[in-house]
Amino acid sequence: MVDTETAVLEELQDIYIEKEPIVDVPALDSPLDFLLQKSLDINEAIGLRIGIAYTAVFQQATGGKSGAGGDFDVFGAWDLINRDQPNVGRLVWAIENRHQIGGRAAADLGPELGTLLAPTNGFNDRGWVVRDLFWQQNLLDDKLRVIIGRADPTDFFGAHRMQNKNALFFNRHISGTAALPSPGHGLTALATFRPNDLFFISGGTSNAYGQTTQAQIDSLFDEWDLFSFGEIGFTPMIEGLGQGRYTVSVTYVDPRDRNENIGHDLGFSIVADQDIGERVQVFARYNYQDEALNNIKHLIQGGVGVSGLLGSPDNMSGLAFSYADPDRPGREEKVVEFFHRLQLTKYTQFSLGIQAIIDPTNAPDDDVIGVFSMRIRIAF
Repeated sequence: MVDTETAVLEELQDIYIEKEPIVDVPALDSPLDFLLQKSLDINEAIGLRIGIAYTAVFQQATGGKSGAGGDFDVFGAWDLINRDQPNVGRLVWAIENRHQIGGRAAADLGPELGTLLAPTNGFNDRGWVVRDLFWQQNLLDDKLRVIIGRADPTDFFGAHRMQNKNALFFNRHISGTAALPSPGHGLTALATFRPNDLFFISGGTSNAYGQTTQAQIDSLFDEWDLFSFGEIGFTPMIEGLGQGRYTVSVTYVDPRDRNENIGHDLGFSIVADQDIGERVQVFARYNYQDEALNNIKHLIQGGVGVSGLLGSPDNMSGLAFSYADPDRPGREEKVVEFFHRLQLTKYTQFSLGIQAIIDPTNAPDDDVIGVFSMRIRIAF
């Protein structure tokens, strides 16, 4: 894997992999079996893959504050050139609706608690957006991939393999690229070259004014302020362990005079992922930002995931620790998080999680804040 787990093509691939449920519930699965088969028929006929998912999160913090939100996604990829052949060309798209459930959106719980980073990633109340709309062209017998269009650049570099807010860890420390001063979805151009199974190199640039809720093409051509990145990766298959993935990436964002004179920033990330046998994977990541535009100078984290506990090989458990050093006044925030995800039915996952947020940066009177999390996801 080169892209993040929440990139459109990665989510599509996951949906089309049959899961082994803890329980068979024909009344729930049969209608979705029918819809998935229709999607497979469409893909067979015209090369269009479609995925639909709904994810809901509820979080309860010690002290009584809570938040909840939902995320409805429709996404797809349409192979229009060289379908089922090398050098495919495809249109990739995603539409999303994020909404608040109850009195407070899940994304707003962090500011209420005084944490540097929210106990969940995403799940705000921004409504409908066209999240992705880009063309992907593979070349050189699929060794080279070129993407141009509306996209989030952080979908394509700097992630560890357990970074997935919809299915794995909750806290933004671990489930996002919080230190990077990256824009939202906007006009992006990037390329990835993978000459063999051991190495890849990626680079790209994006409109620094990109906002997921707006089309900002005019700001690019007026200002030419860019967010740019480069990444190199080493992906060995290590005998006795399994697949590994080790990357180094560098980012630079231009100063943005149009947005209240936001300065430039230069940073780098080091990420290590390694399978240990068939069921265990470990990860570590270090981010450094010179100007710390997101108020994170250093971000250090590591964790472990174990699949197949409690009934289904598609269940997943994870434990991670993260440390964030803010650039502005405030305490160095630490997070310990554990989650367990159950594959309840063929299309339904249910996750429980618990977090200890130690020395929350903007809550000097609290030494530890506990957060209990629940998540349900239906995808087909």
